[in-house]
Amino acid sequence: MQRGPYPSATIAAIGIALTCAITVTSKAAEDNFFQSKVEPLLQEKCLTCHSHSGRQMEGGLTLDSRAGWATGGDRGPAIVPGDPVASLLIQAIRHEDPDLQMPPEEKLSDEEIAILVQWVQDGANDPRTITP
Repeated sequence: MQRGPYPSATIAAIGIALTCAITVTSKAAEDNFFQSKVEPLLQEKCLTCHSHSGRQMEGGLTLDSRAGWATGGDRGPAIVPGDPVASLLIQAIRHEDPDLQMPPEEKLSDEEIAILVQWVQDGANDPRTITP
């Protein structure tokens, strides 16, 4: 049996390097999606009532940090990463429960809902590192 010109350790190292590169690229794409789509949506539609800077934390919920939505408010964690169906935030923005509808004045557009559903489905990457 003839072996190729590259030792198995070299091939393994190349595989590891490619995996790391894909992971870094994926993380960068997730950060970009959050910063370009999710964060502006949260700022425009949610943070007036659910942030430290707005000085309001309706229902005890803040959405201005990962820690805020992970801890959640009076009803528990707002987001279950990877599971939009179990995430209270998604239930609220879909207006599925008459007692839990956010924003209360006007339902988000289908496109805005899809952005948040995709974000949660993809693991709810939130690169914000500063806790308010």
